[in-house]
Amino acid sequence: MAESSISVAQDQFICSICLDLLKDPVTIPCGHSYCMSCITDCWDQDDQKRVYSCPQCRQTFTPRPVLGKNTMLAEVVEKLKKTKRPAARPAQCYTGSGDVECDVCTGDKNKAIKSCLLCLESYCQTHFERHEEFHSIKRHKMTDAIERLQEMICPQHDRLLEMYCRTDQTCVCMLCMANEHKAHDTVSPAEGRTEKQKHLEETQRKYQQRIQERQKELEDLREAVESHKRSAQAAVEDSERIFTELIHSIERSRSEVTQLIRDQEKVLISQAKGRLEQLEQEIDDLWRRDAELVQLSHTDHHIHFLQSFQSLSVPPGSTDSPSITVSSCLSFDNLRTFVSQLEEKLQHAFKEQKEHLFGIVRYIEVIPTPEYKSRNEFLQCKFKKKKKVLFFPYKHEHAQKERTEIKPKSACNKMAESSVSLAQDQFSCSICLDLLKDPVTIPCGHSYCMNCITDCWDQDDQKRVYSCPQCRQTFTTRPVLGKNTMLAEVVEKLKKTKLLSARPAQCYTGSGDVECDVCTGDKNKAIKSCLLCLESYCQTHFDRHEEFHSRKRHKMTDAIERLQEMICPQHDRLLEMYCRTDQICVCMLCMANEHKAHDTVSPAEGRTEKQKHLEETQRKYQQRIQERQKELADLREAVESHKRSAQAAVEDSERIFTELIHSIERSRSEVTQLIRDQEKVLISQADGLLEQLEQEIDDLRRRDAELEQVSLTGHIHFLQSFQSLSVPPGSTDSPSITVSSCLSFDDLRTFVSQLEEKLQHAFKEEKENLCRIVRYIEVIPTPEYKSRNEFLQYYQRFTLDSDSAHKYLRLSESNRVVTTMKKVQRHPDHPVRFTHLSQVLCRESVCGRCYWEVEWSGVVDISVSYKSISRKWWGDECRFGHNDQSWSLSCSESSCLFCYNYKQTSLPVVSSSSRIGVYVDHSAGTLSFYSVSDTMTLIHRVHTTFTQPLYPGFWVYYNAQVKLCDSA
Repeated sequence: MAESSISVAQDQFICSICLDLLKDPVTIPCGHSYCMSCITDCWDQDDQKRVYSCPQCRQTFTPRPVLGKNTMLAEVVEKLKKTKRPAARPAQCYTGSGDVECDVCTGDKNKAIKSCLLCLESYCQTHFERHEEFHSIKRHKMTDAIERLQEMICPQHDRLLEMYCRTDQTCVCMLCMANEHKAHDTVSPAEGRTEKQKHLEETQRKYQQRIQERQKELEDLREAVESHKRSAQAAVEDSERIFTELIHSIERSRSEVTQLIRDQEKVLISQAKGRLEQLEQEIDDLWRRDAELVQLSHTDHHIHFLQSFQSLSVPPGSTDSPSITVSSCLSFDNLRTFVSQLEEKLQHAFKEQKEHLFGIVRYIEVIPTPEYKSRNEFLQCKFKKKKKVLFFPYKHEHAQKERTEIKPKSACNKMAESSVSLAQDQFSCSICLDLLKDPVTIPCGHSYCMNCITDCWDQDDQKRVYSCPQCRQTFTTRPVLGKNTMLAEVVEKLKKTKLLSARPAQCYTGSGDVECDVCTGDKNKAIKSCLLCLESYCQTHFDRHEEFHSRKRHKMTDAIERLQEMICPQHDRLLEMYCRTDQICVCMLCMANEHKAHDTVSPAEGRTEKQKHLEETQRKYQQRIQERQKELADLREAVESHKRSAQAAVEDSERIFTELIHSIERSRSEVTQLIRDQEKVLISQADGLLEQLEQEIDDLRRRDAELEQVSLTGHIHFLQSFQSLSVPPGSTDSPSITVSSCLSFDDLRTFVSQLEEKLQHAFKEEKENLCRIVRYIEVIPTPEYKSRNEFLQYYQRFTLDSDSAHKYLRLSESNRVVTTMKKVQRHPDHPVRFTHLSQVLCRESVCGRCYWEVEWSGVVDISVSYKSISRKWWGDECRFGHNDQSWSLSCSESSCLFCYNYKQTSLPVVSSSSRIGVYVDHSAGTLSFYSVSDTMTLIHRVHTTFTQPLYPGFWVYYNAQVKLCDSA
């Protein structure tokens, strides 16, 4: 696709306003494209109406659309400019630096050689000859070409200015000198300029000095404003932090109270739900394991049968949840009374302290700084040293694709006939990597298919922040998408001119066929497999393989499905025998060395023995399924009888706590607003002075540049311009201001802290009374295990789910080891597969109490996740530990982090030589990670509430590996 190209006429990229090639192209919502300056000028005229329209289709837009450069069109136009070769031009002398341009020439201006003092125009050789021919009857007065001809003519007599009048400080012609300026002191322009040149240098020096003074004042004022902003921001952040901590404390306590109530009535139900989920999962695992055994019994490959049977014959593990006893004497009426009393105490304490705080904040006043006169008055001012902290935000870098410039084969004289050969990948969507369909351009200028960018932004609807997949520019309001008509025309033409090479008649893969590993797009059926290259080939690629390796033939065989599993990982040779002693498949080298004295048989014979075990295993699975279904039905019936609970008491406590939190949030906003209001008074006054200083510096720099420029011009223009430029731009000094307040920000933080302490004291006192009563509930705690054997009683065997594995992850050893590879693995498309992140989940879920161990190397994440985690993107919603759907321990040789909902906790580094043990108590909401060596060392533990079944999962970096360990 990338080699397809198209010859595009240049007039397809013409702005319909200026009728010229697009400059800084932008695309408006209706899809039409214009120059940035053209559409801006056009819409500036509609500002009073506040209704903007497209000059072509007249579609109107009530909010003025935000314009962003269309990067795709800009690249095409830039390429078009490079390939545009102008027509052969006549032998003319075009203007260079300092030359006078012909006033009649259009397009590229030729150098003027004569100026007409009657027509007041300058002419090149061609137009001068036409001028002379046209005025041959009455000749006009001509002179050598003069720059700025209008300024060189006397406005009274229409004659050339040739003298300078010192008396009136103006340039005059000969008639002026003979009449109005007859008795005045007149000299030549050169002499007049010599006198003024000294004044010009002195004026420039004064301008430079004044610029430096104003820049110093500007920097001092900016530093003062920034210092005040930092101080105010620190006060706001401290008060925000304290209020936030208080709210979080109340929220935590609200959760504790609610949890205590729920524990009284729902402890048995929660335990039963865990058992329900465990039974349902066990039944699902048994059905899936039974189906896999049926499918395995139909496979023709003995090696694959023997490799898979060992793991499938082990029934999925289950763990019984511990029993919990409940004893309570709590009345819900008493509970509501205690919560109401708690609210009254907190509200009283908060109201008393808040009034005191607000009264002090309002003492802030803005007082003008006194104008000191003597040095002693200034010496009374003292400054405290303060540290400055610079924060450098992380900057995303985006790789830029190389572009190859395509040289034009021919060029035409007329602009409309110019064309450019465009590569098809210039019009490819960066999301689907295919040719644009219904192209739309978003405000940052990048273009996508309508469906692609719509689907992308649909996933961001909950965040309500939308971004460009290429440049990552964000838009708080979701941009309205309109079809880009110019790109649509080019893409349509590209489709028509695209020639698809005829493909040879191949036999494409069907159900059960082995795919060719080399084919791209639609896979052809493989006919041979190379045991040296470890790849399968269709007829075409097999012929190429044989031709390429004609000198040294590779060992070939008929096409083998799952070729990697048929190869010995130690010797890279075909597995051809079965070792009864170690219960594994081996190659001939294994049989001659490590398995020399073992009992080895052919795969067919080994399969015959295992076939009987398979049938017996299937019968046991069926019996176990029936037992678990009966147990599940009985338990569901019991759960229904326990579902009447203390919902009214929970709702009352939730309402009271929520009202209290809303009251604190309102007061937090009031305190912040008071600080900000006083800050704005000072900043608004300082902003006016800042703008005035910046304007004065710009005026001085512009005037200095104009003086520098006029010093390079002719004598007449110099004398005419110097008088106005030598007058400095006017300025008005604004009085400096500062903030004098009887309230220091330290005092503010002290008062807010006191408020927090009072509320915390009142809350703690009442909460203890409440919790003392509620805690009549007696829940048997989870024991604190010390040895590995104690944990192993809850060991559960997990297998990796190949349907969820990312395309670069290789699963081996009966799906118990995952490794990140350089090559894409042959995983078929599946709805639950991780498409962008190198992650994989296990098949079995975690219910009740479970324990498992892993060995790792490289950089990995050891995680547990809900099954509902997103799979089809690379954002935080898919990455383990970066959302509220998963918990993750990130391990490498140099760091160790625990992540949940994108919050990271730094931990001591864990050596890769030790195993990681993971213990989950689903009902208790406990997740623990241990370093397993001679002793069990706790790495990190988190207490939470699990609302869904958990699944072990792993994120594996390049060249890293994770292995699920056996209990032995």
